[in-house]
Amino acid sequence: MNLLTGLKKLTFSCGLATSIVFNFSCSSSKKEPSPPRSQKGEIILPGILLYNLHFRRPEQIGASFNAIPGEEDYKSKSPSDARYNCQPLKELYEGIDLQAARECLQNSTQSASLRNTPELRYRLFRDTAPYLALEPPSDSTLSNPECYQKHLSQIPVPREIFFQSKVRGELDCYNSRLDLKSEEFLRIQSTLYRDHLHVPLPIIDPPQSEEDTILFLATWSLTPFLTRKENTVSAKYVSSYICRTCIGTSHLYGQHDKLPPSWPR
Repeated sequence: MNLLTGLKKLTFSCGLATSIVFNFSCSSSKKEPSPPRSQKGEIILPGILLYNLHFRRPEQIGASFNAIPGEEDYKSKSPSDARYNCQPLKELYEGIDLQAARECLQNSTQSASLRNTPELRYRLFRDTAPYLALEPPSDSTLSNPECYQKHLSQIPVPREIFFQSKVRGELDCYNSRLDLKSEEFLRIQSTLYRDHLHVPLPIIDPPQSEEDTILFLATWSLTPFLTRKENTVSAKYVSSYICRTCIGTSHLYGQHDKLPPSWPR
């Protein structure tokens, strides 16, 4: 399955925000020439590898960066495990019936009718455990297909992702983090909490297996990590130690390994 299928016709709207991002230790290898960077100094990546991507989605907010010692939010309420609470993509969808979701995606053509909306509209909620929620069609005379209302009404979104990407011939490990509505920087609250994902119907080239379904849904869940205009991912270098600990040494690709397709390109 082409991993780009889930994104090709998706549109995602978002506004400006200011937030704090945890800065993991950088790779010690020198990059020549230097890859492009965002205004915040993060690396701009055209594509990331999904097959071994790991995520964090803790149910509680971590320690506040500006908390005073002794205050309630000075320390995280739930300490991380030995792998920093990193999980493989499959675990993100443990609350979704993947077989039913796959049948829904496969049957989107047959379920289409004059009463059904020509696209799905999801709203992003930047809560402690972020998610995309299916919204009613803008046209009140239309309705969302029943199977989507039943099985794909809510799509979980990671708080943080760890992944590999090859930039200018160098394969490195990176981290990207989703700003939450509740997080503030210099008392300026993030305004990124009314974003929407648009999925045209019917689904073109739907997934045919459980692995494909996970990767397909990942292109929806990870869309909030893309920049508005270029469809790129803004990320930070991650040290090889954190990369091995989070993703696992056996799951990492080597510099000379044949790599699977990247996403979004």
